[in-house]
Amino acid sequence: MLDRTRFETLAQDHTRGATAITRDLCSLLDEAFRAIEWNDPARATAEALLLLDAVENVRPSFAGPTRLAANCRAFLRSVPASELLPRLLALLAAEREMLAMAVAEIARRAERLVPARGLVVTISASETVRATLLAAHAAGRRPRVLAGESRPLREGVPFARALTEAGLDVTVLADAALPGLVTERATVFVGADRLAEDVLVGKIGCYPLALACARTHRPFIALADSRKVLPRSMAPIAEETFDPAEIAPVSDGVTARNVYFEHVPLRLVSRIVTEAGIWTRGEVRRRALQLPRRMRPDRPA
Repeated sequence: MLDRTRFETLAQDHTRGATAITRDLCSLLDEAFRAIEWNDPARATAEALLLLDAVENVRPSFAGPTRLAANCRAFLRSVPASELLPRLLALLAAEREMLAMAVAEIARRAERLVPARGLVVTISASETVRATLLAAHAAGRRPRVLAGESRPLREGVPFARALTEAGLDVTVLADAALPGLVTERATVFVGADRLAEDVLVGKIGCYPLALACARTHRPFIALADSRKVLPRSMAPIAEETFDPAEIAPVSDGVTARNVYFEHVPLRLVSRIVTEAGIWTRGEVRRRALQLPRRMRPDRPA
């Protein structure tokens, strides 16, 4: 049985990124699968599928939950009932281990791209961007960081505070100010929540930064573990809307539209740093289009 209280808390957590949310979903699924009575295969499978539907819908803009659910469904279709629980638990353990490893490995690769004594521009509160900047600081690169406050929830403020406390030179600005500050010395780093064959899904404000980089011929670098690759054929890219009261009071007659994520054309992304290497746009497209064929129980995607 799914821990509804913890699940709802997780579903309402819009200040952490895709990696942290997916990691917590793995833990919730582990507990829920253990509580299922697997001696009745038909009923157990039905319960498991309902759990996976809930996981997939917790954050439609994120690739991680959708891929996690797809991998588990592949096991439910193909693995003998007597082996299902241990195989599912092993899959979840491997996913958690991979996500933990990926942050450190991406940071190790990406910190080399941080300009020494240069300017880094970022937005939102990516766990991987934070790890990258801390690694660069520890290596003596000492970048100056401009961080968007990341409206409407302003998760960029505690993100900046954490970096400042670690000794980095960080300035928080209104999101709209950032594109105009992308100069010839700037490098933009963003965390990606999903990589499809033609777009990057990221926090609102990423697209203007990508356009600013194209105008100034500066790098727009996305950090994403390989589990964030998800083609359109496996899940449509739809706009999510959230509480309009975060934008404007609903009582004053103003119509408000609140979105957290936007779609950046992949042609505007300079490099994609993953735990498996630094990918080109073509590599992302190739992997996205191949993914449906790779979704097998003996080879989780």
